[in-house]
Amino acid sequence: MVSLKRHRNAKNNASNHTDLITTVVHELKTPITTIKEAISLLSDLNYLKLDAKSKKILLIAREETNRLVRMVNNLLKVSIIEAGKLQLHLEPTKIEVIINQVLDSQSFTIQKKEMHIKTNCLHNSPTVIIDRDRLYDAIANLIDNALKFTPEKGTITIQTRQIKPGDIEYRKQHLNSKLKYLETTISDTGPGISKQDLTRIFKKFERIKAPIPIRGIGLGLTIAKNIIELHEGKIWASFNKSKGATFHFALPIK
Repeated sequence: MVSLKRHRNAKNNASNHTDLITTVVHELKTPITTIKEAISLLSDLNYLKLDAKSKKILLIAREETNRLVRMVNNLLKVSIIEAGKLQLHLEPTKIEVIINQVLDSQSFTIQKKEMHIKTNCLHNSPTVIIDRDRLYDAIANLIDNALKFTPEKGTITIQTRQIKPGDIEYRKQHLNSKLKYLETTISDTGPGISKQDLTRIFKKFERIKAPIPIRGIGLGLTIAKNIIELHEGKIWASFNKSKGATFHFALPIK
């Protein structure tokens, strides 16, 4: 009886904690969005009239505001997922379409860091049944993570392949042997991930040590993992003796 009562109290406390985070995030989202719109308006109206120093200050304000918006959105997504309220709107989609959309949205950072992007997607790849917006979030977080940890002029490689029952991944990742999967791999030339960190990195608010200072609150990979698993897929990272991190996710082909 005592054990059951403790379980119920723990569950209620977790629910209250999630509700609190959701409320705070909603309260933060409106003023941050307003500030972002004000900065964008000032930039559109006055950018050409400003001197170099003022332009730099405005760009910094814009980037920092966008970072705040991403952090708030990630907190909101995590609280929705943990509350079991994330609903998927599934439709047949080609995965490379989502990948290209994410790369377009990240073009400013890619150009700023002079990154080399290599894509090697299957020609006429199989269709997956997904929620396009949610999977966009997952892939965006994975590519954003690669961009953060890869130094300037580094390389990010994105490729897809079909994996079938009998492939080594089925045994290692405990995939459903009755299904075929489409695997997407995102590799970078950053510092890489140690073996002991391979599973830890997907935990909420988890940060691993890096030779370069990385901003963020450690939610991107958690969100990606939850979204992939909601699609009955699997996500994992692999260890590479040479520097660089590699993330894989497999989605069932239905």
